[in-house]
Amino acid sequence: MSTSKQKNLRNTLEQGRIRQLRLTERLSLWVAGRRDGRRGLPALDEDGIWNSPLLHRERDAYEEFCARTWGRQQLDLEGNYAALSRLIRNYEHAIRECGEAEAALNLRQAAEQSSGNLRKKGEDGLTEAQVASRRSREREQRLASYRAGVGEARVKREKALEELAVLHAELLEAEHSGRMACGRVREHTLQRADAYWNAALRCHRNRDKLPLSPNMICMDSAEEQFMKSHEVMMKQAEELLRFAAEKEESR
Repeated sequence: MSTSKQKNLRNTLEQGRIRQLRLTERLSLWVAGRRDGRRGLPALDEDGIWNSPLLHRERDAYEEFCARTWGRQQLDLEGNYAALSRLIRNYEHAIRECGEAEAALNLRQAAEQSSGNLRKKGEDGLTEAQVASRRSREREQRLASYRAGVGEARVKREKALEELAVLHAELLEAEHSGRMACGRVREHTLQRADAYWNAALRCHRNRDKLPLSPNMICMDSAEEQFMKSHEVMMKQAEELLRFAAEKEESR
């Protein structure tokens, strides 16, 4: 991942840091809560949720932050996801090439083993052990190119696997960073909602009917859309990596 993209991720986390409400922030929320409480706000909306203009703005601000965060992730990482698709194809191709090379070697080995240790012209004076040694060396020479092909295919497969694993891990970390930033802003939004709610509850004319906390639901639909757009590719990469790990363990 490029340095600029890493910087954007760090900026996202910094913007989404959790902090205690500042005194001025808490005071403004207390004033807003007292004012709305006297006006009978928050009030039940058509969905049966205790709501007010301020709580509505808080939810909108949170959703806007999430949309910006995941939108920036999409722009910053679109090249990485394109590279991931290419690495998946490369690794699958390397697996097939390796399987074909191993199959060719196995067929050739079977053919060589069935050839036996027949004497050739001019070997009448050699012992059976000498003839067997000559035939063995000849077989190994004929198999050398097949073994080299298998070795090259395995090296290519391991290199493709390593590249795939590195990029997949970077993308998972980027997704985690975006999710963490939005989660931190969500916690701060809920802190603001609680401060406002507590102030409104003190002078609300229906205070006996109000719950003790706002129970505000902050939706991050942008993350769902972002994850869904890359879900198939990420799952495909995870399955390939899991298959490689299982195969390694079984050896």
